[in-house]
Amino acid sequence: MDRKLLRAEDVQELENAIVFAPDAIAGKLCLSEAKNVAGAVFPGVIYDGKTYEDRVVAIELDEFIVYRGKEVLKEKDAKTLLTIVDGWSEEAEKLLEEVYFKLGNRVVYLGGGAGSLKGRMDCLFINGEFFRDDVVFVALPERFDVAVRHGWQPTEHAFVATRTDGRRIIELDWKPAFGAYSEVLHEIGVEISRDNFFDVAKAYPFGMAKVKGEDVVRDPLMVEGNDIICAGRVANNAYLRLMRGDKRSLVEAAKECVEAVGKTDVVFDCISRVLYLEEDFAREAANFRGACGALTIGEVACKRGFLDFYNKTVVVGYAEE
Repeated sequence: MDRKLLRAEDVQELENAIVFAPDAIAGKLCLSEAKNVAGAVFPGVIYDGKTYEDRVVAIELDEFIVYRGKEVLKEKDAKTLLTIVDGWSEEAEKLLEEVYFKLGNRVVYLGGGAGSLKGRMDCLFINGEFFRDDVVFVALPERFDVAVRHGWQPTEHAFVATRTDGRRIIELDWKPAFGAYSEVLHEIGVEISRDNFFDVAKAYPFGMAKVKGEDVVRDPLMVEGNDIICAGRVANNAYLRLMRGDKRSLVEAAKECVEAVGKTDVVFDCISRVLYLEEDFAREAANFRGACGALTIGEVACKRGFLDFYNKTVVVGYAEE
């Protein structure tokens, strides 16, 4: 994998490449002359242990095939699917499940959610065509080792999501979701309102328990009425633990993630970790020296077990020999 850090206008010179572009310079992308180039727009990119909002990451590959959405169901030979989903689209999340139920664990899935924190946009592209509400799959011949960590710590408080609709939590413990969430935060000395919701909630996400490994984190993004909108689906009657942020444990989790695979080629790290860690995110990013990737709106990973769509999580991959 030949990795490059480019200006937006230089992308048109690429051939056979996967491109990650920051949303701040998405309008400057020149793809008209590029050949066999696919990728996405993200809140930011990662290259050799640093983050950028004014440069493009390009991964040049000798051999790969790009699929849009369900086209990948005919794939037979890939060992890894680099998976780039519209992070704001619930339809794309459903498509991930459909692909998994068809292809299962005979391939490794590795990727993240594209888009912008500024609002919905056509964030995916294949050979100059931009689109949204879908998934781009890049079929790679190498099998990747994958690691997933987040470092968020469970508190003693938990809820049952008694009524949900996709990414919308309507009721927690048979109460309006925002009221139930704010009551529990008040009990631990934290005050949250509609005006400061995101600034406070970014430190107190939900955790959905797994049989093995860390909880799958759900990031509460905003309030609509009394409903809490998350960055991923929450099933009816899901058991949700209230999680607490700890900057030390988050940075340590990123280090453990890299150590789990030994060496890292590609990394997808949630943009909400950047917003929470602030200046301390530089310590987290330093773990990714020698790798490239993106700051994402949700993360995708699966080597064994079920394909999950994560929030507030680090996903790394390394091409095995």
